[in-house]
Amino acid sequence: MRLVESFLSIQGEGKFAGRLAFFFRFAGCNLRCKGFGGERISPKTGEILRGCDTIRAVFTNHFEHEEILNLAQLLNKIPNLSDSSRFAPACPAPGFCGAEPFSESDTLNSAAVQTPPRSNGNAKNSLNLTSENSLNFAAQNSLNLNPQSSASPQSAKLYQKPIVVITGGEPMLHHKEVLFYEFVCELLARGYEAHFETNGTIFVDFEKFPAYKSCVFAVSPKLSNSAEPRERRLNFAALRSLKQNAKDSFYKFVISPEFDVQPEISEILAACESEVYCMPRGADHRELESAAQFCVDFCLKNGYNYSDRLHIRIWGEKDGV
Repeated sequence: MRLVESFLSIQGEGKFAGRLAFFFRFAGCNLRCKGFGGERISPKTGEILRGCDTIRAVFTNHFEHEEILNLAQLLNKIPNLSDSSRFAPACPAPGFCGAEPFSESDTLNSAAVQTPPRSNGNAKNSLNLTSENSLNFAAQNSLNLNPQSSASPQSAKLYQKPIVVITGGEPMLHHKEVLFYEFVCELLARGYEAHFETNGTIFVDFEKFPAYKSCVFAVSPKLSNSAEPRERRLNFAALRSLKQNAKDSFYKFVISPEFDVQPEISEILAACESEVYCMPRGADHRELESAAQFCVDFCLKNGYNYSDRLHIRIWGEKDGV
């Protein structure tokens, strides 16, 4: 499992726009979306890579990414809370997560953090979720694997907890992996809101992986302007599963005058209803400004929510924001 980048920012779009957020962008995607017109030159081969606005997370063989070997690598990236923070971790009910607990030796204060123990299942990347040893992560790890540890390299002192946004690429490609699921469980056990940004094509088994029931899913089903075949970009069973089981979910669509998205949005809503947020297409604030009125009019005409794209308005195409 590889990490493209992690950073503190604000959530720039959708239902939670404006919220303080810490982003984890994982490598890997099951779509290419060449129709979106994004381009980047491969630092390894010099060829032009075409796709969406997260090409580094999609064309994984062309870029160097951090290999994630243990849970501490991820948790240590989250900034500390200030001493005056009134937003203390919330402890979920015991047994909410099916992953195995960690050993007390797996501390962030250790000079050489060991890889967390895995389940006893035969498959390397699957969880033994029927284990009777499933315990409350918060209770078992109150003194270790602490993202507020003094060992954290983050210098920021935050008054309140950020939401933790797990994105890609397509992060749900990793949802069955032991380390990835342990990460989500630990975030929830420590009172963080876990939000996923997904294309909605990966079917999640919420009964086998119950921690995902406590997560929020921002779902961006890809339309025909992505240039992906319909059978690859739409999975209505996966969309219905997200809607029925997740703590919250909603759709996000990018709108532009050049492409009539309404028939395709209507098809998706007919298969699985959910809140809709529409956003103007643009790579910088000037392009957003020119597209915003059309997007607002589209939302008013069809009864959808409007969302700006604050990160693009403020930082443009800059990475890590």
